[in-house]
Amino acid sequence: MRSIHFIIFILFLCIFFPSCKEKENRAEENSTTDTTQYIMTPEFYDFDEINAGDIVGYTFTLKNVGKSNLIIKDVKTDCPCTTIELQKKSINPNDSCKIDIEFNSAGRNGFQMKEIRIFANVKNGVIKLPFSAIVN
Repeated sequence: MRSIHFIIFILFLCIFFPSCKEKENRAEENSTTDTTQYIMTPEFYDFDEINAGDIVGYTFTLKNVGKSNLIIKDVKTDCPCTTIELQKKSINPNDSCKIDIEFNSAGRNGFQMKEIRIFANVKNGVIKLPFSAIVN
């Protein structure tokens, strides 16, 4: 009878403690990766027709409409022809940030579709800034 109680006790421990640890891990993960919401204006930009060799620029506006700071962790472009300049890397709730982009069309021809990816604490972890141009 004693061995049955011992086995039940061990099974109880095996079932109960892993789930407690899992809840702790989830709570810890949520506290370090609070996500926020944003509005990007505009969501897409078209430079329309430009001449080969032109360097064109545009300024996007990123607004934090969530309740936590929007933290920009990294920025990637899909082409060395594109540069980006951030006004700041942490955006307070209800605050905005200007994002200046520059596209160098040298060596390009025809329709160009480019994308800048901003890695931040938002849903899916990335904010995409697509733009296009037709290079003549």
